[in-house]
Formats: sequence, C-alpha cells, structure tokens
Amino acid sequence: MKHSPLRALPALMLAAAMFLASGCGSKGSASGSSAPAPAQTAAATTAPAVKRPATSPPAPAPVSFSMPEDGIFSDPVWRADYAYADMTYEHYTPERFDDFTAPVLYMAENGGTPQQFEDAANALTDELYYVLTLDALISLRSLSDPADEALSEELLYTDGLAAVVSDAYWQALHTLAVSPNGFLLYGLFTPEEIHVFEDYEPVTEEGLSLAQQEQSLENEYYRIMASDEPDPDALTDIYLQLVELRKTVAELAGYDSFSDYAYRERFYRDYGPAEMQKVWNYVKRYIAPLAAQYRRQVAEEEYGLYYLGAVDCRPEAILSAAEGILTEFSGELYRAFCYLLQYDLYDISFDLRKANLGFTISLDYYNEPFIFNAPYDDYTDYTDFFHEFGHFSNAYYTTSDLLFGLMDEDLSELQGQGMEIMMTHWYDRLFGNLSRAARNALLMTLADRAIECTMMDEFQQRVYELPPDKLDGEQLNALYALLYEEYGLESYPGYELDWLGDSQAFEVPFYSSSYTLSAVGALELYRMTTADWEKARKTYLTLCAMDTEQYYLSEALRETGMMDVFSADSYAAVAEVLRGAWE
Repeated sequence: MKHSPLRALPALMLAAAMFLASGCGSKGSASGSSAPAPAQTAAATTAPAVKRPATSPPAPAPVSFSMPEDGIFSDPVWRADYAYADMTYEHYTPERFDDFTAPVLYMAENGGTPQQFEDAANALTDELYYVLTLDALISLRSLSDPADEALSEELLYTDGLAAVVSDAYWQALHTLAVSPNGFLLYGLFTPEEIHVFEDYEPVTEEGLSLAQQEQSLENEYYRIMASDEPDPDALTDIYLQLVELRKTVAELAGYDSFSDYAYRERFYRDYGPAEMQKVWNYVKRYIAPLAAQYRRQVAEEEYGLYYLGAVDCRPEAILSAAEGILTEFSGELYRAFCYLLQYDLYDISFDLRKANLGFTISLDYYNEPFIFNAPYDDYTDYTDFFHEFGHFSNAYYTTSDLLFGLMDEDLSELQGQGMEIMMTHWYDRLFGNLSRAARNALLMTLADRAIECTMMDEFQQRVYELPPDKLDGEQLNALYALLYEEYGLESYPGYELDWLGDSQAFEVPFYSSSYTLSAVGALELYRMTTADWEKARKTYLTLCAMDTEQYYLSEALRETGMMDVFSADSYAAVAEVLRGAWE
C-alpha cells in the first residue's frame, strides 16, 4: 500500500501552486472494493464551506439515474454541485489570508479550546483550498488564450500568491505545533502529520523567487507557442534558462541531479531515473523496431478517417456517443458522466487560440474535476476525450488531499490511457467501416507515446547532466537527432527541433515516463479485451477506482494481476500484441 511520505513540505506546496494545471501535457506527445478510503486529515474530514455568491445560481435539474452499478467504485464523495460558469475568479490579496492565520497564531501564544482550534483550522484550510482553486481557474482562462497578456500577468500573480499563502498556512501551523499549546493539533491531525508541521521550514525568498522565475518562463513559452510562427531560438533560450534554474532548485534541496529531484520531489515515484534507464533499452529493443515496421501501413489505413465528413467531430457528437457507450460500459462511469454534463465541467470546443493541451484538473475548493482539451477537429478528439474522462471518473469518486496527498501520475495515466483502450470495444459504432483503421491507429498512438516519451526521458536525463559549456541549442538539437534515430523514428526536415513543441519538457520535465509505463499497461488491457472482455472491463474499472494518493502503479498492477512494467518480458509481450493486431 502506498503511504504518503510525511516530511517538511515547502517544495511540495510550491509544486502544487506552480504546476496546478500541468495535467496530461501537450497534445500528440503523447476507490473500489480493493482500494481503501483516502487518508483523513483536517482537509478531508470537514467539507469546505463553499463561498457561494450572495444569490446562489439555480441548481441544474437533477439527472434521473437508475442504471445498475458494479460496486467497484466507492460511494461518491462530497462536491459543491456548482456549475463551472458560476465559479467566479477574483483578484485575491495576501492580506486577506492573514485573517485566517491570525486565530491560529493567537492560539499558539495564548491557547484556546479544541473547538476553537478546530473551527480556525478548518476555516484556514478551506481558505487555502479557495486560493489554490483561484489559481486553477485563472490558469484555465489563460490557457484558453495564452496570447492574452493581461490573463498571463494575472496568472503569474496568482501563481505567486498561491505559493505565498501556502507558506503562510504551513508557518501558522508550525508556530502552533512548536508552541506550548501544540497539543491542540491532536484533535485534527495524526502524530505523524503534526511532526511535519513541527519540522516545516519556511520558503526562503530565494526559493520563492526561483519558483516565480520558473512560472514566468513557462508562461512566456506558451505565449510564444501561441504565435503564428514560434521562434525556435527564443524557445531554446527559455529552455536553457529553465534547465539552469531547475539545477539550482535541486541543489538547494540537497540533490546531486535535477532528474533525481524531479522523480522524488515533484512526482513522488517509487522508482528513480536509473530504473527508467532500463526501460530505454526495452523500448528500443521491442517496441521501436516493430512500430517502425508498421507505421507507414497504419498511417495509410488511418488516412480515410481524415476525409471531410468521415467522422462527426463536433463536441455534441462526441458527448452523445460517449453517453451511449457509458450506459453499456459501467453504471458508475455513467453517473460521473451525468455529473460532467449537469455542471458543464468541460471545455472541449475547437478554438485556434487555445494552448495545445489536454488535461483534467481538480477544482479542489468545490471538489469537482474539469476537462480541458484543445481538439484537432478530427477523429482523435474522441480518443482524447475518453482519455480525459478516465481521469475525470477517478477524480469524481475520490478527494485530493492538498496537504498530505501525493498523486501517483503513472497510475493516473493508466486510468486515462486505459479508458482509450476500453472504448475500442465500441469502435464499430463510432467509426463504422473505418473501425479497424481507428483501432490500429490508436495502438500505434500508444506505441508511439511509449517510444517518444521514453526518448524524452532519455533526452532530458542527458540534458540535465550536461556541463554548462555544453548546454546550448546546437548540442540539444544534435542530441535529440541522435536519439530520434536510435528510437527508430522517421526523420524529415526540421525534426531535430521537435522537442521544442513538447510542453511537458518545459513545464513538467520528467513527466513523460508516466506515459511510457502506463502505455504498456494499457496495451496489456487491449490484449485482455480480445481474450476476455468481462475480465478486461472489471480489471479496468478496478484500476480506475483506485485512489492515486493511496496506490503506486506497481501496487495497482500487482493487485489486479497485471504485468510488471519494469520487466523485459512485459515489453516483449506487448510487442506480440501489437504485431498480432497490425499483421
């Protein structure tokens, strides 16, 4: 069972503030009966008292729901039942947060009753969630139009604000924990959690400055990418600055390399860069050559899916198709889908101004997930939506703990990519006589995700090890071109600059391995769908129900009897699945 490591958390809270909207990253780059309830903390035991407007918006009409359910997911958790359009953003000032830390600081010096502390702590936690959700809301608005400088500036402000109030929250609880009145915390927190408060070290001015510089560079990246002709030299310069800045962050945290720091402190993985290096070889040996052999054939089959009118890609068509499928697939997933529709918790409309991203984000103050996708206006908009709905469904049945919860992104991405695979069961309905082409294209997409994301992990590990005198655009382009060849990808004019379009390399470096490992799991699910549909269905639903703050991917795979994604045999087996489908 995964247990969140409890330690002083300035870096973790800063990561929550700065990477709140990272989600699934750039496009084209790629709890149930067995899962325990989420760990309970002050944030989880008391539902936030949502700040409704003076006149609350009318609640949508309740959805009639009578479908049978499998009993795999836990009972739905508390949510505010608030439509996205009614979640208003406001410019928040740090001084407002002082009103919520003041009672806790007062009790540190003067004492108080357990009930007084519980009320103050719950109000303080609620306000922290509120500020972090404001950050998510302005991020969604900015990503809808990255070229809007006013939105970009406001996002940068609120990102910094989120870091400031997170630090203020932890400083207030730290002050009480180390005071003679620290016993008050025992009514709401476990001894282990109280030790975290005791050990907390405030975010330094240097740390805050580095975080703000990092976010500013990321915002500039999206602004340039939103232009008609992004300047590769400008993008390279941003990346080089980010690399040097992040090396400094890792050094300040006591790490010898940023890759070690990222794997442990930003993604909380139960494996490190060295384990992923073994996967480089497995992908090169088993998957890359096979994909190279069949890529052209699959692309020729796929071509018909792009004919004008071959597939209705309007958002309403996608939602209608998803509703029909989910009524047959799972009552519990259909319940989550009804909630998505009822409260308009999605933006999947086509808009050239949007950042080229697809992700699902939790609006934690309301405890409601939200899907953002920049569609291509082609058939892949279906698979992208299904991917994000896998994330949405898990979030619908779980509650993220922003204080002590650490998400396993590998398991989360299996929930997303696994949903894509399970939907192939209905491809005849979705794509008619083009269903085989669509299925083979999806399998190639998963194979290419594994290849390209593994390549990006190797690229980044090597980049972050380069000495400063070797860290320049020419060296990076040459390294990328070398790896491109090693992974069997077909070159074309300008391919050596492809890495500049991978937003994850700029915003969430080393996220890419989550796609690789989860793609291997998703491809095993595909094999299961062809052998025993009902077993595959229940296996996926069990995985989708698992709380990603309670399970590592490795544990989830063992519990469901699936393959070890760090074994060479698993990659050989996946290659045979792909060969059988493409032959």
